[in-house]
Amino acid sequence: MKTWERIKQLLGEPTYRTKLGFFFLIGIVIILFGSFVTDPTLQNIFQQFAVTFSAVAVIQFLWDFLGGEPVEVKIQEVQEEIEKVGQSLTLLGDLVEGNIGLERI
Repeated sequence: MKTWERIKQLLGEPTYRTKLGFFFLIGIVIILFGSFVTDPTLQNIFQQFAVTFSAVAVIQFLWDFLGGEPVEVKIQEVQEEIEKVGQSLTLLGDLVEGNIGLERI
């Protein structure tokens, strides 16, 4: 599977978008909250948390953009092949049973 196809597929999944958005949003909220704190120590702590949460989203996206988990990619390719084989076997089964043309519908 090509990289751009994989990214489009992942961004098409609501759970993936939610996961990235959630961590990025938490990072932004913590940074905003930390900017209102007057204590420099607490402000530093909030900034560190914000960077950590934002980094999770960025690193996850970069990981997937650069290829992701090789085993996960292979599993998806195998699933696609199994679906193709299943469709072919259905057609072959209809041909063997004599379900051709209108009878097949």
